Amino acid sequence: MPVLVKSVMLLSMLRLVWTRDTNVFITNDLEGREVLNIHCKSGDDDLGQHVLHINQDFKMSFGTNYLWETLFFCSFQ
Repeated sequence: MPVLVKSVMLLSMLRLVWTRDTNVFITNDLEGREVLNIHCKSGDDDLGQHVLHINQDFKMSFGTNYLWETLFFCSFQ
């Protein structure tokens, strides 16, 4: 297999890995039908506070980046 073809295949595979999205779903399934308050943020982004009633959900998505790491924190009340 020519070097050019191998290089194109490798770059294509890296692009697939690089652009994979991560999805996080948070669903309020608390007993007693209690309201769930959540607040998610990182050092760069604040996703704000969200109030989830029974069976409501919140979704956040972000792309995978292997050069820089981002750590998200979520609080639940």
